[in-house]
Amino acid sequence: CTKFQEFEGEHVDKMLSFSLNYSEILKRNNEQTRIAQNDFHEKIKQFTGTDLIETFVELKKTGIERPG
Repeated sequence: CTKFQEFEGEHVDKMLSFSLNYSEILKRNNEQTRIAQNDFHEKIKQFTGTDLIETFVELKKTGIERPG
């Protein structure tokens, strides 16, 4: 019975270590996601609707005049 208890204790310790490591990885990932989201938010605030339409027209080579 003591061997099983020792084995179970080691197993629980390993699982705790794994869980703490996983939690740290998630924390770092969430920080990076937050930074990327903030950067995106700041960049998108600089645009107006007109800017987006002009960019679309330029990229797609479309416009208000029909090709002749």
